[in-house]
Amino acid sequence: METREHKATTQIVTYGARALTVRSASLALRGLHDLARESNWMVKRIFAGRAAGLRISPAGRVATIAPGPPHSGFRSAVYNVEEATTPIELRAGLEADFPADAMEGEPRAVFVWSPSGTCLVAAWNAWGQELQYFDLRGKTSPIAFGPFTHFPTNLEWSRDGKSLAAAKAGGREAAVSLWPATEGEVPFSGYPSAQLGFPGWIERQTYEAEFGEDGAFLGYGRLAFSPDGRALACAAEFQGEWADDSIAIVDVPGMREQMTHPAQGHITDMAWTPDGQRIVYCAAGQAYRLDVETIEAEALPFGAEWAACHPELPVCVCYSGWLKNSAKGRLFLADLRTMRVFDEHAAEGVADLRWNLEGTKAYAVTRDGFAYVYEPAFL
Repeated sequence: METREHKATTQIVTYGARALTVRSASLALRGLHDLARESNWMVKRIFAGRAAGLRISPAGRVATIAPGPPHSGFRSAVYNVEEATTPIELRAGLEADFPADAMEGEPRAVFVWSPSGTCLVAAWNAWGQELQYFDLRGKTSPIAFGPFTHFPTNLEWSRDGKSLAAAKAGGREAAVSLWPATEGEVPFSGYPSAQLGFPGWIERQTYEAEFGEDGAFLGYGRLAFSPDGRALACAAEFQGEWADDSIAIVDVPGMREQMTHPAQGHITDMAWTPDGQRIVYCAAGQAYRLDVETIEAEALPFGAEWAACHPELPVCVCYSGWLKNSAKGRLFLADLRTMRVFDEHAAEGVADLRWNLEGTKAYAVTRDGFAYVYEPAFL
C-alpha cells in the first residue's frame, strides 16, 4: 500500500515536562520493578448477558447496550462498577424494540464519557440518526445533535473537555467530525465545526477498489486525543483480512493532516503517553509505540488488543485476547521504560479498559458483564 508521510517541521504536540504528584513521587523513586509482586485485580459481575458498545467512565461507570429482563429486548443503561446500585436506564426518542431472540446480529451503539464522568454522548440505532447528549447529574431529558447518515464507528472526548470527535465509515463519504465545546445546556452545536474527509494520500490505490475489494478504504475507526487536546490520532481502516490500516494525526481544531503512519494489520486501539510525545497502538494483536515527531514506530515485546496509558506515569494497562498455552487472554501492566510486564490476570472478552481520573485505579469490563478493577496499594 503506497503512502506518503507529512512531517511537520516542529513537534505536533507541545507538552511541557510535568512534575509527578506527591502521590506518585515515591513510586518513581522506588522503580516499578520492585512493585506488584502479587495480583491486585478484583473481579465482580455487574450485568448479565452479552453487551454492545460498552464504554467505561473515569469514575467507574459503564454505559452499554445489554439484554434486559427475559423477553424485554435490549436496553441502554449505565452500570456502576464500584457500587451495587440500580442501573440508570438511558432513553431517547421513539426507541425501537429489539427482542433478543429475533435480532440478527447485534445492536449498534457507541458511547463516550466526559472527562469528569458526569455526562455522556451516545448513538444507538434504536434512537435514530442523531447523537444524544445525556447529563447524568440531573433528570433532564437527553438532547439530540449532530445528525448523521452513516452510523458512527467511534466517539472520543478530549481530556480537557474542549473537543468531541466522531468517526464514521462510508468509503468516499467517511469522515472524522469535530465539535468544540461551548457554554450552554448542550456543550456541542448541531453540526461539527471541522472535518477530516477522504484521505488524499490514498486516492490512487482505492480508486478501483470501491466495491468491497481488498485494499479499499472503509473509513475511520479508533480515535485518540493528545493529552493537551491539540492533536487527534485517527485510524484509517481498509478492507480485507490482511489489509494494513494507517494512523493519521491531525491538528485540533483545524483538522488538518500533519502526518501519517502505515501500521501492520488492523488497528484495534490507540492511547497517547502522558507526555504527549508517543502513541501506544495495537494492530493485529501486537503492541507498538509511535514517536509522533519522527513518525517511527517500534514493536513492543508484548501483544495486546487494548491499551490505556496511565495519566501521569510511564505505565500502560493492556489486554491480550490470546495467552500462550491457554484458551484465555490476560490483563497486565507494562512499564514503558523497561518493557517489563507485571501484575497479570486471566480474562476473556474484554471490550474496554481505562484508568480513573486520578490514576489510582484501572477498570476493564467484558462483553459478558464481568468487571476487573486494578487497585494496587502504591497508587
